[in-house]
Amino acid sequence: MEYTEQTQTAKNLDITEDMASYDKNAKLLISDPHLLAYILKHTVSELKDLDESEIIRRIVDQHITKIPVEPGETNEIFRSLSTESSAKDEGTVYFDILCTVVHLDDKDIETYLFVDFEIQRSAKGSDILPRAVFYCGRMISIQYGKEVTSDNYRGLRKVYTIWACVNCAKKDENTISRYYMTKEDVYGEFTDKQDCNMIEIVMIRLPEKVLPIEETHPLIRMVGTLLSDTMKASEKKKILEMEYNIKMTQESERRLTDMCNLSEGILEKGYRKSIGVLVRTCKKYGGTYEDAVRDLKKEYNMSQQEAEEAAKFNWDQLAN
Repeated sequence: MEYTEQTQTAKNLDITEDMASYDKNAKLLISDPHLLAYILKHTVSELKDLDESEIIRRIVDQHITKIPVEPGETNEIFRSLSTESSAKDEGTVYFDILCTVVHLDDKDIETYLFVDFEIQRSAKGSDILPRAVFYCGRMISIQYGKEVTSDNYRGLRKVYTIWACVNCAKKDENTISRYYMTKEDVYGEFTDKQDCNMIEIVMIRLPEKVLPIEETHPLIRMVGTLLSDTMKASEKKKILEMEYNIKMTQESERRLTDMCNLSEGILEKGYRKSIGVLVRTCKKYGGTYEDAVRDLKKEYNMSQQEAEEAAKFNWDQLAN
C-alpha cells in the first residue's frame, strides 16, 4: 500500500466531491425510464396493474436539474420538471427526481400524478417521515394558481414521494411502508365516495447488503442493487437483466460503472482517513510509534510492513 502526502482537508474535500458525483450518477441512473417504470409500478397504487412499457409511455416528463419554481406558477412547472421549490421566507427545497405521470381515472378521464423520488443516505433518526410530509406539502402548494385556485380546488393533483433509505437502523431495514390519507367516520356515515387520498409516502428501507431474492421484496433488492456501494457493475447488470428483465442502455451501463468506481474511491479514502485518525489518537494520548503499528495490525489486519508504512506516513505528518 503506497502512501502519498495529502492534507486532511484535501482528503475530506476529495471524499465530499466523490460522494456528490456518486449521488448525481445515482439520480441519473434511476431516472432511466425502464428503471423508473419498475419503481413506479411497485410504489404508485394507480400504476400497479400496468405493464412497465405502458408506464414508460405515461411518464410525461422526468428530470433532475435544479430550476427555480415559485408556488403559484402553472402546472407546466411539473411538466418541465423543476426540482427546486422555493417560497418567500421558507428557504429552498431540492427534489432528487420529479416526474409527471398520466393517469386515467375510473371514468377514463386523463389526469396527472406528480411523483418525487428521493435517495436518503442517512436514514437513522426520526425526521425522515416529517421531511417526506413536507415534500408532499410543497408539491401540493406549488399547484396553486393553475391546477388549483381560491374558488376551485377540484383540480388538485395527487402527489407521491418515494424514499430509498440507506444506512437504516438494523431493526428497520428490509421493510417497505406506505403512508396515506384515509377517511374515518367518527359519527354517522358520510356516503360521498370522493377519493380523499391526495398524498402518499412510500419508504423503502434498504438492508446493509443486497439480500437474496427469497429473503426480501423484489423492489428492495432492485433498488438496493442500484445503490449498492460494494457490488461490482457487472454483478449489478446481471441481476437487473436476468431477474428484472431490464435491458441496460450504454448510458446506464456507464453510470453503473462510474458509481462503482466512485464508491471504491470513497471507501479507499475513508479507509485512509480512519487510519490517520487511529495514529493521531494514539499519539495524542501518549502512545508510541510502535503502539500505532501494533494497533494498525490489529484493527486493519495489516502486515508488519503495511502497518509500519501507514504509521510512519501519518506519524511524520503529525510532526510537520
